[in-house]
Amino acid sequence: MAQELLATNDNDGDVAPDRRKSPRTRMRKKAAIRTRTDSLMHCTVMNLSRHGACLQIASTLGIVGDIRLSFDNFRSMRVCHVIWRDADKLGVAFVSGL
Repeated sequence: MAQELLATNDNDGDVAPDRRKSPRTRMRKKAAIRTRTDSLMHCTVMNLSRHGACLQIASTLGIVGDIRLSFDNFRSMRVCHVIWRDADKLGVAFVSGL
């Protein structure tokens, strides 16, 4: 049986189950996203897994629907579905395969 990963809630120190499908690797890698309207935004990938990522951007305002993420100026890219957002971060799940 797989061991359940635990995450600490920063607000009160309680431990809650981590619902991610796979572990994430912390990083600070520059990347870019394109929105549904083809707007280009630079971002920093804060963590990454096989299934998704956390992206830090200047503002999440105006990001609607799926986005495309690229590390190499869009020679290759991943389609991402936005799962959660706050003022300057997006949690995304990858739609396309590896």
